[in-house]
Amino acid sequence: MYWEERYGIQHEAAISLCLEIFEEEYNNEWIRCFEALEKWLESNDKKLERQRRKRSRKS
Repeated sequence: MYWEERYGIQHEAAISLCLEIFEEEYNNEWIRCFEALEKWLESNDKKLERQRRKRSRKS
């Protein structure tokens, strides 16, 4: 039995579901996570800069 005969009917629906999930993650979840990262970086900027300077002195 060939793949097409066995799974072909389900393939389009499975791909559609995969693309819907990707679109939701990309359009919503990723944006929230990226904005949270930006806020964290802004609030920790001075601390991160101090750590960077300490590391560059050791090199």
